[in-house]
Amino acid sequence: MRLLIGQAYFELKEYAKALPHLEYYEANTDKLTVEEFYQLAFTQHQEKKYAEAIKNFNAISLSESALGQSANFYLADAYLKSGDKLSARTAFKNAAGMKYDRQMSREAQYFYGKLSAELGQEREAVTALSDPEIPAQHRKEADDIIYHLLSNSTDYEFVLQYTDQLKSPEDRLKPVHQRAAINRAMQWYRDGNPDQAYATLERSERYKTDRNLNAVAQFWKAQILHEKEQYPTSIPAFEKYFEMSNGLNGLPEESRPFMAHYSQGYNYLALKNYKDAERSFKNCITGFNLNKGSIKNKQLTDQIFPDALMRTGDCLFKNRNYAEALQFYKQAIATRSGNYVYAKYQKAMIEGLTGEPYEKILTLNELKKSHPQSEYVDDALMHLGDTYFSLGNVDNAYASFTELVNNFKGKSPLVASAYIKMGLIAYNRGDLQTAIKNYKEVFNNNPDAKERQSALLGLEEIYINDMGKPDEYIKFAEQVQGQKVSEFAADSLSFRVGEVRYQNGEYEKAITGFEQYLRQYPNGFYKLQAHYLKAESHTILRQYNDALTHYEMVIKAGTGPYYEASVRKSALISYNHSQDFAKALKYYELFYEISKTPADRYQAALGALRSAFRLSNDDSVTKYANIIISTTDAPKEELSAAHYYLAKVAFRKKDYDTALKSFETTAGMSNNNQAAESRYMIAEIYYLKGDRNKAEAQCNAANKLNGQYPYWIARSLLLLSDIYYDRNDLFNARAAIEAVLENFKEDEGLLQTARENSNG
Repeated sequence: MRLLIGQAYFELKEYAKALPHLEYYEANTDKLTVEEFYQLAFTQHQEKKYAEAIKNFNAISLSESALGQSANFYLADAYLKSGDKLSARTAFKNAAGMKYDRQMSREAQYFYGKLSAELGQEREAVTALSDPEIPAQHRKEADDIIYHLLSNSTDYEFVLQYTDQLKSPEDRLKPVHQRAAINRAMQWYRDGNPDQAYATLERSERYKTDRNLNAVAQFWKAQILHEKEQYPTSIPAFEKYFEMSNGLNGLPEESRPFMAHYSQGYNYLALKNYKDAERSFKNCITGFNLNKGSIKNKQLTDQIFPDALMRTGDCLFKNRNYAEALQFYKQAIATRSGNYVYAKYQKAMIEGLTGEPYEKILTLNELKKSHPQSEYVDDALMHLGDTYFSLGNVDNAYASFTELVNNFKGKSPLVASAYIKMGLIAYNRGDLQTAIKNYKEVFNNNPDAKERQSALLGLEEIYINDMGKPDEYIKFAEQVQGQKVSEFAADSLSFRVGEVRYQNGEYEKAITGFEQYLRQYPNGFYKLQAHYLKAESHTILRQYNDALTHYEMVIKAGTGPYYEASVRKSALISYNHSQDFAKALKYYELFYEISKTPADRYQAALGALRSAFRLSNDDSVTKYANIIISTTDAPKEELSAAHYYLAKVAFRKKDYDTALKSFETTAGMSNNNQAAESRYMIAEIYYLKGDRNKAEAQCNAANKLNGQYPYWIARSLLLLSDIYYDRNDLFNARAAIEAVLENFKEDEGLLQTARENSNG
């Protein structure tokens, strides 16, 4: 009877009168039909008893029927009135998927899309609001929401996919496409994929609606060509950029004309066109000076600007304009930034060339004293010795050469040459035994062919002309040459065949020539140089495995003129081409030990860190990550990466507190794929530590920042589904999984996980 009374009032829409009867019936009945649940829930909804309505609408929300669709629609409204937008969104989605009432389905689709936008679910929002069946009264607002989402989205690939499929996009969407393509290209560029970056920059040219964006795209195309060493192609690309950027304001610092002139200078420098390189670097310097007050990027002011000063000096130096070159080197020294010690060294060279040997000595001694760890100390000692010798001060000359060999034996390729000069000084003093000792030391320091020949000539003069002991000379010469003295001319001629072909750029023929030489003279006079030039030829021809073999032969011989370059190139080939990360780590560690410049040591540590991480070598990761972190002028992206690697090591060891701290640092320092993963990993750590509320909050925060990296948004959604499941909120758990299945189809692994979770 109470049910009938309640239903009668319900039909009359007198919900206040119907409610007590329907609630009495529900409290005293074991089981309600779908229609009875609906009437009770709808009445509660009309009377603003939303918590009770939600409970009863949920009881029939899975019903595949017209009542089920209506229940979801009003359930969504009840959730909205209760302030639960997430659950409202899910209910609207369910109602939209049921087609019993087409008008209700369309309305639900619109509200689902609108709530998705408000909750930061961009892909779901755009997909939903793009539905052509959105009611006409909502079409303009839906299009405005889509435009706002796409304009502000960092999910650049999705923006491109959406705008590319539009046959006639609105005019306001064309710059959105252009901007998204450039930003997506920069993503590829930062992630180390220049070819994809270049292709995506070309994709940005579909709609060339914004002059600034046109210029930015052209800059990066030219820059990528420059970095790929395609200098003749990069030069006209930059010239086109200069035309496009003329008169423009508001370009990003990294792609302003002064930066283009800087790279253009290096293009010309690589082609040995010093005049045009000088002009480009001077244009760069002028641009820096004009923009000095507005440049915020310290890397540009502290590294690029001083380098442009030094490279201008280098170009002038090459063209023997020493007076002007000196002025640029002095400006570089005054910045005390970048590798300004190099400018001091070059200043000393100019002082020597312009007839000021005493000024040169003062500069070199100051360099040696002020920068004892500099890469130029061994060079400074060599030039000090030479300058003292030219002034007739042989004692100071000998002392400088002695300091060089004592401090840099096994470290500098100049040691062999220093011993030759010490031998000559000792000989001129009449100290034949010391001269012999010095000349023989040359052969213990991995000399090149010219140095070997100079030392042998010195010994020949002493043993034959001064001591009359030709047999001793011949015995020693054959011992160090590994062949009869009479064979030396043939040895030299055989090597020269390969060398000439190498110098002429005939690298395949050079390889053949060096192979013949090494086969005929495996211990020949030019063995070391032949291995190195053969390796260089293979590298130029991109025959990296063969190149590595011969670089390793040079390394095996020990410190010498080609040693450091061979170690560095072996590390690069092992990491980038062979992907033999164990070998890459070995060579990067060796490169770190032998490098003389802070810049080289830093690059070696960075390479060792990346190699160690690929090997899961936790100890080496920790060692080299801390080296990177302690480097004061390390780029922010690489500092961020070091913290990321430390975080991954700590997470692997289940040291969640340490991992959390390092992931937080990474997430705060950069905005690349590692930062996106870090934001997700913070949420996962909170989840593993049992703090579901913090995990949920972090997932939502991460999704707002991870638009550029949809994979990590999808991972966050799957983690949210676990969080909702743990709370027994199956309604939203299922919705989170469905969002992945419907909107993140690029990764089959993610889809498989989502399917498994859905079935579970």
